[in-house]
Amino acid sequence: MENSLFTANLHEEIVLSPGQIEEYRSKGHVYAGRVASEEDVAALRPLVRELVRTCVKEDRPLEERDDFGKAFLQLINLWQRDEAMKQFVFARKFARMAADLLETDGVRLYLDQIFYKEPGGGPTPWHQDGAYMLRFKPDKLITLWLPLTDIPDDMGSLRFISGANEIERMKNSGNILLDAVRRGLPETGYKGMKAGHATFHSGWTPHSALANPTDSMREVLTITYIAEDAVIADPEDNEARRKHLETYFPGRKPGERADSPLNPVLYSRDGDCPVCV
Repeated sequence: MENSLFTANLHEEIVLSPGQIEEYRSKGHVYAGRVASEEDVAALRPLVRELVRTCVKEDRPLEERDDFGKAFLQLINLWQRDEAMKQFVFARKFARMAADLLETDGVRLYLDQIFYKEPGGGPTPWHQDGAYMLRFKPDKLITLWLPLTDIPDDMGSLRFISGANEIERMKNSGNILLDAVRRGLPETGYKGMKAGHATFHSGWTPHSALANPTDSMREVLTITYIAEDAVIADPEDNEARRKHLETYFPGRKPGERADSPLNPVLYSRDGDCPVCV
């Protein structure tokens, strides 16, 4: 692509192994290995840092924040703020992996997010994304979790509850871990991760992240995908879901396709994907 900051590697599709797809199917999460080159991550990192610097306003000391405020700084839909960010987030290679893991013919963008865990930042509480994100028919939602810096195991790495991805709702926050123990479900992590390596997890897979006791910022980009043919389910009395419908699927209503201008198709097996890069 002309005038791109990124290498040709960004456009080289990755075919996950049958074993990885089966692991995701059974556990609700999988380690994908390196999905972005060192050069592409190095080009992306300063763009993200500048967007976080200019767009994230958090002046309170850690001790004055709630649990999630202590856990990370967050910025959503960076692709709308910078053309190079859009190229990276829209990369067909990431979306292809998401579609393969969801076992669907294509995927749309739900949103992208940055999670910065500050030096001294606290743990991210146990949660399921599906508890506050919109629901769809088919009920398929997956998130790519991509560190932009090397992450030692003790620097805010993710933990998952394996095999809980078919459970629509587990008990909130710290009680999720107790609930998992009672169900005989194991807690799993992938130790340290290199920048550009990634995991994927299902919307119903409980996960958390360790605290960051180091003096370095933990920098992570996530991209969340839904099935190409997703229909929006009724958010009912869930205020977080109603807000997501209004903000990230503007102009769409329950029962309609999740095809707002903010939710382009990023991969389709039939090739009908005008924004794929």
